[in-house]
Amino acid sequence: MIEKSRFVKDLAAGQTAADVFCLGAARLGQAKNGPFWTLVLEDVTGQIEAKIWSPAAQAYADLAPGQFVWVEGQVGAYRDRPQVNIDRLQVLSPEQFTPDLALFVPSSAEPPEGLLEKLAELCRAEISHAPWRKFTARVLTHADFRDRLIEAPGAKSVHHSYRGGLLEHTLAVSRLVLSICDRYPTLDRDTLLAAAVCHDLGKAWELTSGPGRDYTDAGRLLGHIVIAMELLEPVLKKSGVEPELALHFKHILLAHHGEYAFGSPRRPKTAEAFVLHFADNIDAKMNQIFGTFDDETDEAGTWSPYVRTLERYLYNPPRTPRAVPEKSPETQGKGRPPVFVTFEGVEGSGKSTQIGRLCTALETLGRPVLVTRQPGGCELGRTLRAILLSQQSSNLSDRAELFLYLADRAQHVAEVIGPAVAAGQVVVCDRYVDSTVAYQGYGRGLDVDLLLRLNAVAVDGLMPDLTILLDLDPATGLTRALARNDAAGTAVSEGRFEAEHLDFHARVRQGYLALAAAQPKRFVRIDATPAPDAVALAVWQAVSARLAAQ
Repeated sequence: MIEKSRFVKDLAAGQTAADVFCLGAARLGQAKNGPFWTLVLEDVTGQIEAKIWSPAAQAYADLAPGQFVWVEGQVGAYRDRPQVNIDRLQVLSPEQFTPDLALFVPSSAEPPEGLLEKLAELCRAEISHAPWRKFTARVLTHADFRDRLIEAPGAKSVHHSYRGGLLEHTLAVSRLVLSICDRYPTLDRDTLLAAAVCHDLGKAWELTSGPGRDYTDAGRLLGHIVIAMELLEPVLKKSGVEPELALHFKHILLAHHGEYAFGSPRRPKTAEAFVLHFADNIDAKMNQIFGTFDDETDEAGTWSPYVRTLERYLYNPPRTPRAVPEKSPETQGKGRPPVFVTFEGVEGSGKSTQIGRLCTALETLGRPVLVTRQPGGCELGRTLRAILLSQQSSNLSDRAELFLYLADRAQHVAEVIGPAVAAGQVVVCDRYVDSTVAYQGYGRGLDVDLLLRLNAVAVDGLMPDLTILLDLDPATGLTRALARNDAAGTAVSEGRFEAEHLDFHARVRQGYLALAAAQPKRFVRIDATPAPDAVALAVWQAVSARLAAQ
């Protein structure tokens, strides 16, 4: 049985290569003395070029990207980069080798599912125009779009060329354009953010995902810009985006490559189009530059090999040292303590908006943040969420509803929240154990003591450090929630609790207030009635105080 034991990152000039790799590219060339193959071998740690020279190359007629191959050869160097000269190659059949894709498909540092959730939260927090909110919600929750976005690379090889790369790039560009909007407030913030979210959407159809990324037929014949325009046209119409705003949005997408020479059908002709072009270019270039140097092995003051895509050598300069605060004796050797924050409140209390703003503030301070939610923060949870929130599940019994929430929570903690807390991340979760007590206990009338015991089993003792209760009159919240669902087109798919009578929501609120009164050290109650900016300030004061206390 063949098992992979050696990786691309381990190969250096003068060594022997003998292991399994995936073909990332395969091109047959012709030299004076006969044909030769230029290959790219890849695994989860990176890529390396390889050659099969004539006459050995004549033995291989059908090499193609995506194939798994056993390679034996010598590692040399060409233009300052390692290169494998292959002596023997065998294409492995599924019977000979069943790949563990985690060993061959590079992925973003943050799980793509989390990146998608952050992007959705950003849109909910920052877009105020209802048609654009509905549009971005439809794009990011569309079943086919979502699955493709999670798997898609940002490019074939130049930048963000790994699973989740497209979402990583899209989130970064979206944050960049918002930062520029803060500096130039006359920009159309909503249209620009919608365009940033969608500017590379077509790449999820232009490129294959998984091992051996390559262009699809549509990718070669149309390109990602045309593909995106075709995909988004019906979504624009269904979302009710005004024709003049839709026209500007299309221009921003068409012009985001900037120049005809770079494949742009149009050059930017509005301020917003220039902003997206430069934001897109900045993030792509930074990813290439930072990917050229290895933080662990490349010392400051060194030069890179020639970078073909940037047409230059790159320098890794010494950088100004950053002051590192001294650790207290209690935390010596333990790293920075994690903080687990949950948001609770009745429907329409503004949790999504405030979570998005808090996440932006925390990441500005350099704190890694995982934004997640219940239900729906893991693969199982997304399936359960579709059941629990749909009005088509109106006949769901109270006890069945309870155990579905508990199943979601147990899996979510085991798969997502627990590992993130253990890794020292700040975790911000939209709803957690208190929602079950408030909704199924006070709202449905199930035994509260029993719910507390069941919750303790589901979360295996993992409780929040801080719970933000956004307190709001249920009638006001319900009005907001119904309008939000209508704008997003989710009145049926996510409107089951909004369909409950007002007295149900009043009981839920009373449950939350009782929980906050009983646990004042964990809960911070914040009035959610004022404008979002005022609420965001109160939230930040509560969270920053807890961070300072850690």
